[in-house]
Amino acid sequence: MNEALALSTAKSREIIKDFNSKETVFPVHKQLEPFIFSYLHGKIDFSFIEKFAARPIPTGNIVMILRFGSDITLYDQHFKNPKKYSFFVVGVQTLHKLSYLHTPENVDNLIISFKPGGFSRIFNRSAFDLADKIVDLSELVPPGFMGEIKNLTTLESIEERIERLNTVLLNLLERSTYNTSKNHIEVLDQIHKSQGNISLNDICKNLGITLRTIERSFRVNVGISPKEYIRIIRFNHIFQYLLEHRFEGWQEVIHRFGYFDQSHFIRDFKAVTGHTPGEFINFTEHGMIFLDRYQLVFRLENLKVRL
Repeated sequence: MNEALALSTAKSREIIKDFNSKETVFPVHKQLEPFIFSYLHGKIDFSFIEKFAARPIPTGNIVMILRFGSDITLYDQHFKNPKKYSFFVVGVQTLHKLSYLHTPENVDNLIISFKPGGFSRIFNRSAFDLADKIVDLSELVPPGFMGEIKNLTTLESIEERIERLNTVLLNLLERSTYNTSKNHIEVLDQIHKSQGNISLNDICKNLGITLRTIERSFRVNVGISPKEYIRIIRFNHIFQYLLEHRFEGWQEVIHRFGYFDQSHFIRDFKAVTGHTPGEFINFTEHGMIFLDRYQLVFRLENLKVRL
């Protein structure tokens, strides 16, 4: 492994050991499995880090976040226009409009990650309406349902909260008239099996469908273009590879993940992380104090200086 990357990731692991954290993945109700990846409950104490903010790595998915306790503050890609939320939905974030978030010292979250098309099917609306947006949940569900979600805070255990949430989502699903096409599922399957290393022309040829059909389906079910979704999926696999495997140099990474040249790779890398590959290798020198599969964490003072 590159010496700088080895030192940086080792320091990152030391930092995460200081988190007083408990994260638990709960199974999804069987009737909701076609639409939701998982329920992730996290209780984390960040008090040892003074004034920090995180930049999430885009996943291509819509997520719903329920905060039990204090609100979370979200900023735009320029770390401006702060807004506070408790129950909200984060639409698919495009590569050039990633937001930052700042959380109080103690976190108690329930994160619901929707499969492509899953949010639309349950909430009966196009995913495109939420692209690059963070929307208060009260704007997406009828008042009666919102009241039930707010009442989750009155329940003592996370198991009880999830059971009640399942009931709410199943009721929303029953009311929904939204349909997801078979073609859409097949296209997603091709993208994920290839780890994002596939062209739209090849997908059209493999499935015998038109580019227009794919683009229209992605607009309503995923919220972004298929080309951008492919870029995000490919980068997710690159990022995971860099965190988990021996680093042999950028040319090996570029070749493994099907980039034509170094300039395209650097452009995608910076679009997702805000940093060049070289800066990533030495991430502690560029204001970051921790990174993992889903986020880059900065001390607030370093972030403001960098921006």
